[in-house]
Amino acid sequence: MKKIIQSLALVLVCALLCGVLTGCGSFSLGVKELHLKVGQASQIPLQLKDLPATYESSNPEAATVSDSGLIVAVAEGATNITVTNGKGKSAQCMIIVDRVEPTGLSFNPDSCTLGVDETFPSKLVFEPANTTHFAVTYESDNESIATVDANGVIRATGEGSAIVTATTENGVSAACFVTVLPYASSISMKPSLSLEKGDVMDLDVTMSPENCKKENLSWASSDESIAGVVKGRVTASGVGTAVITATTENTGLTAQCEVTVTPAVFRIDNIAANVTKTQQNNRNNINYNVNVFVKGGEEPYSYRFDVLANNAQLASTNWIEVNGFNGTASVANSATCVLKITVRDATGKSISENYDLLQQQAG
Repeated sequence: MKKIIQSLALVLVCALLCGVLTGCGSFSLGVKELHLKVGQASQIPLQLKDLPATYESSNPEAATVSDSGLIVAVAEGATNITVTNGKGKSAQCMIIVDRVEPTGLSFNPDSCTLGVDETFPSKLVFEPANTTHFAVTYESDNESIATVDANGVIRATGEGSAIVTATTENGVSAACFVTVLPYASSISMKPSLSLEKGDVMDLDVTMSPENCKKENLSWASSDESIAGVVKGRVTASGVGTAVITATTENTGLTAQCEVTVTPAVFRIDNIAANVTKTQQNNRNNINYNVNVFVKGGEEPYSYRFDVLANNAQLASTNWIEVNGFNGTASVANSATCVLKITVRDATGKSISENYDLLQQQAG
């Protein structure tokens, strides 16, 4: 009996030693296989005796695992997550990222208007957002109007209307409504235009017939130094004559406008002002901020601002190089108050205009 007890004690000691050397017993994650959907996450639970631990995914494209053991499903597929504890023991769990079939499908946009032979790369939106299976087939209900290839590219083949349908393998479908219009048979715009140097004006092109497919236009000027053009906007930059030409992108139709640019008359073209006034002790107290915009003449310009009360000079500035001025004035209720604006060009020629500070309008 004594020998049996001694033998059992020896076995127990060996077992304990073996447990210490091999990491204190068996090491298990508690689950051998886990199913997730794209975007879902799961934390690997470990007991304190199993920490610290390292984590590794055999296929990060399907699911990743962080340094803290957080698994995130990335794409449909499978991966083995291997966990190794601080004593070198390892355990694995198979992560299966399940297919998520679409439950909703739509074209974005769900309609298009094309000209004959024009193409349109359609786009699909799948629901739910974590859908993993995107296989679809496309079909046109009238290929004499519009065809569609395996990538969803719609091509207009004739005038009229057609419906392009996309269908998933599990039977969810969406429709795109296609309208094919004829291209313009002619285009026109204003045949001539007179501008002053410095003017900017937009040219409008009319395409006929009215229901035709509106095409993009390219623009050109026969002389950019006289009149430049960008997307139909003409800038008169020099004196003389230039021809502006608009050309349709697909059909090559053209329209022209002859632009004549004359020297600008030296004048104050606009006065922008912000004026406030209050009354106190039978007087008008005025705060003003004025900006002056000039056309014609020779740059650079210089400016002078004089405040006149009942035509008598109340305040004045020297000639300044900036076109803006702000100030204050105080006049009797019965008095007039005018800001006289004088502009002088580089040749010494000057022009003047009055701005009524009480009526807040030029005069």
